Amino acid sequence: QDGERVAADWTVARWQECGNSPPIEIYQYTGEIQCQSSGVDLYTMMDQLLNAGIEVLEWGWGTDGLFYPSVCGSGTGNINRFTIREQAFDLSQQLGFSPISELEAPTW
Repeated sequence: QDGERVAADWTVARWQECGNSPPIEIYQYTGEIQCQSSGVDLYTMMDQLLNAGIEVLEWGWGTDGLFYPSVCGSGTGNINRFTIREQAFDLSQQLGFSPISELEAPTW
């Protein structure tokens, strides 16, 4: 999926495959700073989840949906997002990830 924008496709069959731990979407800001730093890439964050024993079902990137002025030194609102099993949500929060549902208008 090499940085493509992807969206979860949770058909009934795929949902049932998840058993008693349905999928949940999480995200983390990349930390990108305009004119300075590209932040943390998608695969580095995914490795962080995998190394913690969290199964990553789907992944992608996008923005938080807010507007940011084009000013060197300011943030971008870019996020990396992942679909994991609900049972791993608490552990993902300990790693600094948040539920995508807390964003008002994410785009990817």
